[in-house]
Amino acid sequence: MQPDTLTYWDDAVFIVNDYRVALWWTHPRYEYSELIKEEARKRVDHLRPDIDLFKNCTPNYKRLGRSRKKIVSWTSQPNEQLIEYGRLCSAAEQQVEKDVPFEVRPSLSMNWCNWAKGVSLCMPFEVRSNSDLKNLVEIARRLVKRETTLQVVCSDYVYTQTDWLNERPLAT
Repeated sequence: MQPDTLTYWDDAVFIVNDYRVALWWTHPRYEYSELIKEEARKRVDHLRPDIDLFKNCTPNYKRLGRSRKKIVSWTSQPNEQLIEYGRLCSAAEQQVEKDVPFEVRPSLSMNWCNWAKGVSLCMPFEVRSNSDLKNLVEIARRLVKRETTLQVVCSDYVYTQTDWLNERPLAT
């Protein structure tokens, strides 16, 4: 990975005391892009074609023995209505990108899963190497153990439309 590569998300599992902690980290730019996509979908959802996606699909078979066969997948045919809807979604995303000034702030949520304590963490941090991931895990460990707070770690950070537009050329 290049030193100036933008990162969006990463996962890690670590141990605190006697239990596993599953860390699901996202950068605010990822959350911002998801807000753009969600708003664009809302704007063009009424234009989504109401068609059966599996109507013109052909089955792909795997042979089982000499005469038997089993369906293992389906091949769908291109649908012009869905392709046009995809173009509309892309255009709506570009329009939302320019028009709607979202704000994303760092966030932390913890919940118990049946196999670990889940930690969803959104904070500005670039994970470009294993050492960066270890540093992120150490911050998450301190947050889980309540040795620090998100306010202390991130202060008053806000990811805005200006940040998004400045990073956009680097992301493509």
